[in-house]
Amino acid sequence: PGKTPVELTLLFDVSGSVYERFKFQQEAAARFLKAVLKPKDAVSVYSIGFTPQLAQGRTTDIDQAIAGLLKMQPTKEGTAFYDTLVNATSYLAKTAEPGTRRVMVVISDGEDNNSDHFKLKDALREVQRNDTLFYAINPSGPSIKLNKVSSKGHAGMVDLATETGGVAFLPDKLEELDPIFKQIG
Repeated sequence: PGKTPVELTLLFDVSGSVYERFKFQQEAAARFLKAVLKPKDAVSVYSIGFTPQLAQGRTTDIDQAIAGLLKMQPTKEGTAFYDTLVNATSYLAKTAEPGTRRVMVVISDGEDNNSDHFKLKDALREVQRNDTLFYAINPSGPSIKLNKVSSKGHAGMVDLATETGGVAFLPDKLEELDPIFKQIG
């Protein structure tokens, strides 16, 4: 597996629920891309917001991928989590080179309050059908226990990760992001 090229899709939550932690998460994700991408690997970057947005199309240029990541700005709008997940999975299926490992890394709380077309079951079906490993990092930490929406969002990401061979992480502190990215790498 270490020699097989990777097709990585990074989904980055820009909605209001992660507004306070946005910049730190963005910088940690940029460090992750620098650390894990090899010359034959490719990456695309999506923002999870009111609607699915491709922030950076498939590229093998790490600097271009990081530029796409860093140009995203946080919003205080809703979250179309499942619509973005299905959209990104479809894009990955269309653009990935044959014989590559498909990996999706999501930095989000998993809360969905704006998907018009898809639900958890649709996202799970698409990720599995396209043989994609799903990794989730929920930067909300212990605060997910404060409400049912947060708990449900994280549970959905745990289901996606478990069903695809990935892992869903729930760090207690933002400083744990770098070690988590290293583990995913």
